Amino acid sequence: MNIGIDARELAGHATGVGRYVSNLCRLWSSARYASEHNIVLYTHKPIAKTIANPQSIGANISYATLPGRGDAWWEQTRLAMAINRGHIDVFFGPAYSLPIGTTVPSVVTLHDLSFFRRPDWFRFREGLRRRTLTQQAVRVANKIITVSEFSKQELVELLAVPQSRIQVIYNGITPFNLRTLDSPSDRHLILYVGSIFNRRHIPALISAFSQVRQTIRNSELVIVGSNRTYPRQDLDLLARHEGVQDCVTFLDYAAEASLSNLYRRASVFVFLSEYEGFGMTPLEAMTAGVPVIVGDTQVAHEIYRNAAYYVDVKHPVKIAQSIVKLLREPAVRKELLSNAKSSLSRFTWTTTARQTLATIESVAGQQV
Repeated sequence: MNIGIDARELAGHATGVGRYVSNLCRLWSSARYASEHNIVLYTHKPIAKTIANPQSIGANISYATLPGRGDAWWEQTRLAMAINRGHIDVFFGPAYSLPIGTTVPSVVTLHDLSFFRRPDWFRFREGLRRRTLTQQAVRVANKIITVSEFSKQELVELLAVPQSRIQVIYNGITPFNLRTLDSPSDRHLILYVGSIFNRRHIPALISAFSQVRQTIRNSELVIVGSNRTYPRQDLDLLARHEGVQDCVTFLDYAAEASLSNLYRRASVFVFLSEYEGFGMTPLEAMTAGVPVIVGDTQVAHEIYRNAAYYVDVKHPVKIAQSIVKLLREPAVRKELLSNAKSSLSRFTWTTTARQTLATIESVAGQQV
């Protein structure tokens, strides 16, 4: 079977969706159950052909570059035409949207519906574009994958999607090296990783950190992720206002090796999101042996269970108290990390890849 995939997210720095696509294709290229498939990765600019090796025993991976901006126009024109001409049997859209000018059966992954639930978090044009493309994808897709039971509920409630059309497939987690320091007192690095959105309450984290510094002077905060807030939050100004500018580091992006080192060094990972479809980076921190603090939300309880410390994301004093507690009480850290083992066992890329391919295969030959 010939499977086409929108692989735009592999061009440039691969973050959430890019890593999702990369891990799926990596597993498919090495799995015998995928050996009868040809997978075409469509991008708007050339990418490194590193997913499969010449001795691959799984799916045959090929690359098709369709020059353009990689925007919605590119998707609905150049990509749609390439699919129609490429003898594609099934198309997979891993990031919210699908080219609608084709009769090829399709599967789309919707990672969350934040732009429907909270339009005020997005610029008007961006929110409108996201909602329009997602509604179109929901209308034409033969099957919709989403990444949690919470997001499935959102699809049913906000877009009236029948449950029979939705397949919940959890993301896999890439393990990171366990921290080599047993005592949290040796290091006091507080870490956040993820794109910066208003819903993730980075100002509350900075304010909480300023209070932590009053108690634990040998501490620092590292925030990794591009600032995509709307309305725009001036986080550098806030750090200066809180008097912690010298011990807060902002990184737009961290390559895999740098990210692994940060996880290894971290004493506490903090992710104060009030809305997610899944929330991958706290799980990555757990694989590195770092205890996590997360927002007290429905999806967080679904994903992290009893392996996380839950806080009110809008209460910096309580956030600070939680950070200090995890830094100073080894027994609490040990309990969280012990609980993390059962939570992490549910999220493997091997399982995600097998279930996703089975879903793609299930729509082959179906009418659009």
